Amino acid sequence: MRRVVVFMGGPRDATAAVQRTLPGLVETLAEVGVVVPESGRVDSPGGGFSHQPLEAGPIVGWAALRSELDSAPGDSALLVIPGLVRIGSAATHRLAMLAELSALADDVSLVSVVGDQLTLLNDLYLQQVASWRMSKRLAGAVSRLLTNVLLDHETSLRPWYADNRARYAAVPMSGFMAENPVAAVLHAAGVDVPAGLPPATAAAPLRLGPIGVEANRLLSTYLRAEVADFRPDDPGIAAASRVALTRADRLDWCGNTFWGFTRRAAEKVLARYEVSNHRFARAVWGTDWTLPYPLERACTQVDFLDLDVKVIDQVHRFVLAMAEKVSHDLQVTP
Repeated sequence: MRRVVVFMGGPRDATAAVQRTLPGLVETLAEVGVVVPESGRVDSPGGGFSHQPLEAGPIVGWAALRSELDSAPGDSALLVIPGLVRIGSAATHRLAMLAELSALADDVSLVSVVGDQLTLLNDLYLQQVASWRMSKRLAGAVSRLLTNVLLDHETSLRPWYADNRARYAAVPMSGFMAENPVAAVLHAAGVDVPAGLPPATAAAPLRLGPIGVEANRLLSTYLRAEVADFRPDDPGIAAASRVALTRADRLDWCGNTFWGFTRRAAEKVLARYEVSNHRFARAVWGTDWTLPYPLERACTQVDFLDLDVKVIDQVHRFVLAMAEKVSHDLQVTP
């Protein structure tokens, strides 16, 4: 195999779009010499698949993958290993991964998607609230969320783009969804793909809207007080939180409408990343950072007591019903 392209992750919309779009393109890509290996595939929770098991290290799946690619037609292969973006600072693991990838092909290209930190923080907060890991308002949660090293592109990705064992390319999130997401990844790596591939057809992951955030914040607070040894990572509780997200969607409490930043708070957060963003962009794109920040987006947080009486009643019933479900599920779980 002459070339291997590895999609190594990005914001959850980017990763989900690649994983869900890929199955429908396997045959089309094969016709133009791009192999999507079967070895190491695993179904993704939201649909589609990835090659995530390969992230585990130099033993899992690599021998089978090498054997498959040795006999595969075409001159390029595409792997989807989104967990790679998290292991850059683990030098031993990273070097082992690069060694395995280099053994597959003469040319290795790593591609990730990057976005502005305000949008990433807002989405991270929504994930935390929806999974009941967070019960604070965004303003009170920012200091904790900012400890996530993946928000600093220079810090998290420099180990990959500074290493000459592979070529690295970054696709701006702001332009990523404008074309077919798989095509965007391959284009970034310099691989020609058929023109006119359809854009991503998979629905974006559910996001809580302002009322959904407030309802789940209150529910999370209630569960912590009422459920002994409450742990959001418990499989039963994690499953219940997904049910709650579906119920919130049926109540019309979801959608891409929640924005937790005021202009002042947004500017304060951006001051933290301005210098490192420019350094990242100069190293990877050869230009200053030009991705837009959504500074003009109005804050949409709501307060429970300011809601309409009927909505307050809906939230109240939602909290009690989900709390009852969690308690019941934990009691019957062996």
